[in-house]
Amino acid sequence: MKISVLKIIVIAVIVGVIIEGVSIYRSLNYWGPHQHSQNEVSPSAIPFLQLNLKDLKEHSQALNQWPGKTLVINFWATWCEPCKEEMPMLSQLQNDLRDKQVQFVGIGVDEEKDLKAWLQTRSISYPILVGNDSTLEMTRTLGNEQQGIPFTLVISPSGIVIYKKLGKVKEEDIKNILQKYVAS
Repeated sequence: MKISVLKIIVIAVIVGVIIEGVSIYRSLNYWGPHQHSQNEVSPSAIPFLQLNLKDLKEHSQALNQWPGKTLVINFWATWCEPCKEEMPMLSQLQNDLRDKQVQFVGIGVDEEKDLKAWLQTRSISYPILVGNDSTLEMTRTLGNEQQGIPFTLVISPSGIVIYKKLGKVKEEDIKNILQKYVAS
């Protein structure tokens, strides 16, 4: 029995598409918006908050410099379209919530020169810090097993992760979680 090369290629493509589809489906189900219930053990972000990263002016910035505030930390890169799409919304939320003890922080996991060039033509109202692959690696313990971006964390003033999301965040999700944990 002779099978043509074309049939083998078609079968291989179909199998590949099925495997990729199942993988994406499982990933989306596992990594959807995740909010911790009161009974669930949440990972502590305290070790992560000890991290110092440089800002775009080469000054070292500690992630724990905002005591008493709820932190919204967003990992992004200039080559990540969903990352760039959500930044104006995050910037607007920072402006809206500035007086509510909420601090947004962006951590760019990209080349510093690329971050600077991209941000030159944009107005982002929250600090942007420069991270790298090892910074992203640290997010594994905070729920980012795939080390993907965009990855957004909401961390309580006591250092507990109260929300995590791999993928583009929705404004309503961030507002809802902050409404529960931030004083009016």
